[in-house]
Amino acid sequence: MNSLTKIISLVMILTLIFTFALFPASSESKDYTYEGGYKVVVPDTIYECNDLPGTYAFQFTPTKTSVYEFKVSDMETFYRVTDNPDLRIYMNDGAKQLDPMIETETGYSLYELEAGIPYIIAIYTYKDTTFCFTDYNVKIENGTLAYPLNVTAEQNDDYSVDVTWTPSESATEYLVFSLIPDYTQVEYEWTYLGKTSDAKFNVAEVKSFSTYYFAVQAKNETQETDRVLSNPLLTKYREDPTETEPSVLEYETEDGTLSVIREDDSFTITGFAPNKENVIIPSAVDDTIIKTVGEGAFEGSEITNLTLPDSLTDIGKCAFINSKIKTIRLHKATTQIDNDAFKDCDPDLLIYVFKDSAAHDFVKTKDLPFRILGDVDMDSYVSISDVTCIQQFLAKIRPEEDFDLIACSTRTYKVTIAEASAIQQYLSKIIDSI
Repeated sequence: MNSLTKIISLVMILTLIFTFALFPASSESKDYTYEGGYKVVVPDTIYECNDLPGTYAFQFTPTKTSVYEFKVSDMETFYRVTDNPDLRIYMNDGAKQLDPMIETETGYSLYELEAGIPYIIAIYTYKDTTFCFTDYNVKIENGTLAYPLNVTAEQNDDYSVDVTWTPSESATEYLVFSLIPDYTQVEYEWTYLGKTSDAKFNVAEVKSFSTYYFAVQAKNETQETDRVLSNPLLTKYREDPTETEPSVLEYETEDGTLSVIREDDSFTITGFAPNKENVIIPSAVDDTIIKTVGEGAFEGSEITNLTLPDSLTDIGKCAFINSKIKTIRLHKATTQIDNDAFKDCDPDLLIYVFKDSAAHDFVKTKDLPFRILGDVDMDSYVSISDVTCIQQFLAKIRPEEDFDLIACSTRTYKVTIAEASAIQQYLSKIIDSI
């Protein structure tokens, strides 16, 4: 035998030795059939796998450390090999998957397994599938209906919600539900929304502001899955679109045009177009009292002095923003004032309030410039000396600049003996407002 022949023979012998070492010879094939539930019988072993329906798991303990081949009959079957039962199909712990994995169109791949270690082989499928490894053929017949996966809920600009999911090939229809979870109870209150054959469902406009879960259930002629929850979705909503905005009403007053909207049994001021510098807003128009100054009602107003009605209870956000008003007079009835009601007003604004009223507390808390109504002589008290000031002004004994005549009355910008009389009655508690 010449040298070349010897070399060829040696190579062939080494190739055979390597092949048998890498791929152990298979004995006669043994067939095992999936028996229902989540069990597969392989070498007299039953392994439970209840955490993921559609997943079938079994145990395999190799007798020698070697590289083993694995095949599935269709490429849509998903499997993992692990020695950690708690991870099952999620990781390949304990089994070294050769890198790069060798794979063909028949699903052929290689794992290196150690002798004596019980490996868990998990398969996810929704078809009739045969899983082959070493000399075992595991037949999974009538695979369990696959669950809808990746259920996602997303709200649209029109306040509807799109629920989408990964479809199950063997499902003929899907049922879609919603629930608002109450974690203090075991039971949830489900609402059935509808069914579809597509992997998408549009929930009509949501009517509440809450955290929703949406759920999808797959069905076919013989099976159905449990419901699979979506991500939690904090829904937005709008008021009933059939409700129209309240109509703005306009009324002509002595000092200008008053704009209001009706809310229950009262009016809210939405604007005022003055025809003079000094404005007194009436307590009622069209036999309806005025209770509120609405948001931005006097925005940018050119009024100089403003008296608000004694019926007024509320002043809204930014009611006087960017206005040029120099004085605003408030009554005792005004108890609710938004924190930003006087935002960005004229820097010379003075707010006139009754001593110890809610408005008085507000201006002190907000450190806003203020004066006390009835305190004509500006000594911080309402007393008989204020009556004397008015009398001296009317008698032209003392000049106007010595007094705060705007403080003498909230009902008129004219100073008469009636204003002095009103302060006297106020001090005598005959009346509770000047």
